[in-house]
Amino acid sequence: MTNNDAAQNTEYASWSWTFWFGETVVMTCFLTNSFEKRNSALVAGFAVISLLLSLLLRGQFWRYATLLGFQGAIALLVVLAFPVMEMVLEEIVQEKMRKVGEKIRAHDARVKEMLKKQAGQ
Repeated sequence: MTNNDAAQNTEYASWSWTFWFGETVVMTCFLTNSFEKRNSALVAGFAVISLLLSLLLRGQFWRYATLLGFQGAIALLVVLAFPVMEMVLEEIVQEKMRKVGEKIRAHDARVKEMLKKQAGQ
């Protein structure tokens, strides 16, 4: 075996089980750090999600970039959709409050009328 043959037989492992385990731990820590109240079920759920994501991504840059692109698109959608949803919800609440106010005023008028009748007797 010559020196050239030895160089050809060495192979660089771009993904390994230790990398997978480390990536899973880092993702799990990152996800659990985002929540104030942590319990074991939440950590276990995040660990499973992280395990599956790290198996899917396998340390490849373009897979990470695609995932970040999807997250960016979702964030943009949220930024655009939430103010519209807030305005719609505010109109619905105002309409309900208007109806409730009318019922309260009608009930108040009935009570006053009843008290006038009782005082006139």
